Amino acid sequence: MPDPDDPHQLVRALLLQMLPLDAERTVEAQVGFAFLARAAVRPEIAARLLDGVLQLEAFLADQIRRAQAVNRAAARLDPEREATALFAFVDGLSAHTLARRHSPEDALTIFDEQLRHLFIAD
Repeated sequence: MPDPDDPHQLVRALLLQMLPLDAERTVEAQVGFAFLARAAVRPEIAARLLDGVLQLEAFLADQIRRAQAVNRAAARLDPEREATALFAFVDGLSAHTLARRHSPEDALTIFDEQLRHLFIAD
């Protein structure tokens, strides 16, 4: 269970659920990408997906701001842009892991390296 006072841990725990690192999350990611493909031609699906993405990005931006407030993320960062970039990164990493470009183990390593670029260790 992540420490609720640690933005890095909260972001990591949440976004790990999006990565196809095991059988259950692989099926979830496959279903998610199927909905995403359908959203390209069905505006009502796109609207629902967009709502979820915006909520997730708002949460991520809030966590980045929390990290900045305690000097755990660089003050120069724009939390909204970083949140959008982080979501896009995880989405792309998930797609490439599903396509077997990356093993689940490599995807996890790449993911953690990216988070270390964003969050400053104690």
